[in-house]
Amino acid sequence: MKTIFVLLATILLGNSSAVAYVCPLDLYFRKTFDYRTYQIKSFQTEMERLDNNYSFLPELSLSTGQSAYNKSGFKSPEYSNAGIYISMPVYSGGRYFLNNEKLSLSDISQETTLERNRINYLLSIYEIIIRRKEIESLLKEYQHKQKEADIENKRLQYFFEQGSVSEFELNLKKNITENHQKNIKLLKNELQYLEWGLRNEYNIPQNMFEIIDSDIIKSCKKNDISFLIKKENMAELEEANINFDLEKAANYPSVSLSLGLTPKNGGTIRDISIEHGNYVASVSLNIPLSGLLKLAVKKEKHSLNVDSVKLSIDKRNIELEDAKQGILNKLNNAIDELSYLRKQFSINKKKVSYLKKRLNDDNNMLSYYNEIDTLNEIEKNLIRKENEIELYKMRMFFIG
Repeated sequence: MKTIFVLLATILLGNSSAVAYVCPLDLYFRKTFDYRTYQIKSFQTEMERLDNNYSFLPELSLSTGQSAYNKSGFKSPEYSNAGIYISMPVYSGGRYFLNNEKLSLSDISQETTLERNRINYLLSIYEIIIRRKEIESLLKEYQHKQKEADIENKRLQYFFEQGSVSEFELNLKKNITENHQKNIKLLKNELQYLEWGLRNEYNIPQNMFEIIDSDIIKSCKKNDISFLIKKENMAELEEANINFDLEKAANYPSVSLSLGLTPKNGGTIRDISIEHGNYVASVSLNIPLSGLLKLAVKKEKHSLNVDSVKLSIDKRNIELEDAKQGILNKLNNAIDELSYLRKQFSINKKKVSYLKKRLNDDNNMLSYYNEIDTLNEIEKNLIRKENEIELYKMRMFFIG
């Protein structure tokens, strides 16, 4: 069933490669708020890129006017002087290319953020899935014990009426049955909440709950967090350099070209003609002298910005290593605790067998049932600890 679903997901996603594996959970991740936010930001970046491309378009200017004297007033519009001018930048310090580079870095940043959110999405789903399986296992166990307890209660009720079983033993068994019922209700409530979250928060359909396992989660890995942080660090440092280059470019000399057309011999609008017009061409050089004076200050400011970025990078790297060591520490502790729990389970199992053979008075009976409760609790902790270890291993798998 799992293999069939993966193949269907590959077809639906339209992957042209027959051998490429497509993560089936990406179908559902694309419905999340994180992915939709990424789409909006990507569209905004594309609009900025388009706006940058428009900076190459020339500017068109139209001018017209008349002069009036004491003996000659304004005339109709066709007697107005006229001019058509087109101007465009030829060189502006390379700002167009720098802006494009900055937008490309924005793409990288958005993709990195998206992939980190995707990893969190996968790990959250896995945590819920293993907890759900744990609950289902416990439910089966409690429901089985509930059936046994109901049968035992009917038997004890009969012997109590015959006078061969004490009221204490009967009430003790009824209390155990009620405790099973309470645990079943609590587990069902938690299961219902977890499945609601999978459907509504993570967009996972009901038929996928039983299919998702560690193999599917691992197969969805594209990049690990360590790689993404390195990529993010490089992009942030490069962005600081590009911002500095853009500031310098604003103070570089710029060159623009202008072309103009006016009616021949200073004529009016009615005399304008492409064949008989006066053409004007000019090249303008703009040198912002203040920019040369500001360059030293900008360099110092850039140096401080780079230092700040490097501090952020160092902090990010330390946080990654701290998270990695923290998970490793928890993993090692959990493995040690699991070993201890297994020993305790074996010992308590023998205690239960020992006490069961000596059920001759109420005190022994109370100790026996208390020991059963302890054994059940150890067994639950064993399952929980095993799942906890699997979750730590999965986190390490994605950290890299």
